[in-house]
Amino acid sequence: MQSFTMNSLFGGLFIFRNKGQRYKVSKSDFYEGKNFLANQSRLLNLTKDLRNTNQISTDKSIRFYGMNFGQTTRDAVQHLGKPNYISRKKSALKNHKILFYRITVCNVNCVLQFHFLKDQFFLGVIEVKNTSTKIHKEITDLVRKKYFVEQEDWVGILKDSENNTLEIKEGMIQRMTYLTGDQTLRNEIQSQIEKIRVLKEKHGQLNHDMILKMI
Repeated sequence: MQSFTMNSLFGGLFIFRNKGQRYKVSKSDFYEGKNFLANQSRLLNLTKDLRNTNQISTDKSIRFYGMNFGQTTRDAVQHLGKPNYISRKKSALKNHKILFYRITVCNVNCVLQFHFLKDQFFLGVIEVKNTSTKIHKEITDLVRKKYFVEQEDWVGILKDSENNTLEIKEGMIQRMTYLTGDQTLRNEIQSQIEKIRVLKEKHGQLNHDMILKMI
């Protein structure tokens, strides 16, 4: 796979104009807004096996930007250097930490997310936004080539011998998602997700009961 280079950090603040008014988006808002698991639907469906029916196997071990699943935050910093941002918002998952890095791929700015649970790497996300179809294809072609995918323009889920997965998804925002196949770690994630689901259902039922009392 083509080697990547670390891109410089954004300036401290991003400045936009809206109807003649200046306002600022902080670095924190920028990266927290990209948190893949901030989306409740993605979180609740994270460990479901049938996220995509277009699934194929690969003989090559799936790794995320040189990191193996199960490695620590210290390993990530030693491998990649100081992250551009570390998530500070409270997560729905306990003992969840996210490191963000900005890199360049095919001369395009990308954001990497490294998600850790109990200091074990379990989820990696690379996101490319607002680039041409040609650039999207160049990047995904590199990934297909790395994992020996012969089908041109294939998108879906790759699974290796350890059940680690790589999902390639294209659209307005191109995203590739890497998820651990470690069953112990997946069970811990699923256990936490089930607790969140139960609380969500109870909260919904509570609102329903309150409405019934009011009408």
